[in-house]
Amino acid sequence: MTPVEVFQEHKNLKEYHETSDGNRFFDVLVAKNHAKGLKEKEVKSYKREDHKPEKKEKEVKLTAEDRAKAVEVLETIEAVEDALKDEKAKTVLAAGAKRIEELTAASSGAGTDETE
Repeated sequence: MTPVEVFQEHKNLKEYHETSDGNRFFDVLVAKNHAKGLKEKEVKSYKREDHKPEKKEKEVKLTAEDRAKAVEVLETIEAVEDALKDEKAKTVLAAGAKRIEELTAASSGAGTDETE
């Protein structure tokens, strides 16, 4: 059992002590007394603040609508293509295809009809 697991199991525990044979004690004096009868006399102490569980970052899933809006503002064809990798939503794929058409037209000079 890892120190993190010990502290998760004992919510109010601030520290504990472990002897070389793997026994855990809440009182250091009891741990040291137990260690006297062992070949290796070492007692390791663990404090809660040194062994906090790692926080997992929550993965944010965008809706298809939000992904489509994001694709609509990308500025290069490569960026659009990269955003569409592994995409399965038809609305996002359609938005990507439309954006690629717009970028292609803009780069070829099409659609530059400037009327006053």
